[in-house]
Amino acid sequence: MEKSQDYAAAILLIVTLMVCLAISETNVTTDQASLLTLKAHISLDPSGILLKNWSSFASVCEWIGVTCSSRNQRVAALDISGNSLSGNLPVDICHGLPRLTGLYLSSDELDGNIPSDLSECSQLQLLSLSHNKFSGSIPREIGRIRTLQTLYLGSNVFSGI
Repeated sequence: MEKSQDYAAAILLIVTLMVCLAISETNVTTDQASLLTLKAHISLDPSGILLKNWSSFASVCEWIGVTCSSRNQRVAALDISGNSLSGNLPVDICHGLPRLTGLYLSSDELDGNIPSDLSECSQLQLLSLSHNKFSGSIPREIGRIRTLQTLYLGSNVFSGI
């Protein structure tokens, strides 16, 4: 009887580990997909920082500008500031990056509207989009990010109140 209980416990442990690995891989895959979508929205990358380094052949945690949490290997911060990147932000940038705490995209040439989806980054503490060419109005949804402590939006071409 004792051997069958040990056998059942071993099977349960193996299944639990497999589920944990599958969930972890899905999460990393989700982070990777979101970052590759951002890369696709970049129309000019003069230094080649994204072209050379951001690929599906390497872990996102090894990509330039990406910082992952040591606890769960999810993307915690993204800093690709000051690389003269041109393009815009995907409307669903935060959809696949739920653990993002810092988003640093300042001193580039990014344009278009700031996506209201940024409110989906529910753990975001710092948002730096200054010194770009963002236009339109600042989305009200940014005010709903309860964890947001620092917001840099200066030196853009916003309109409205």
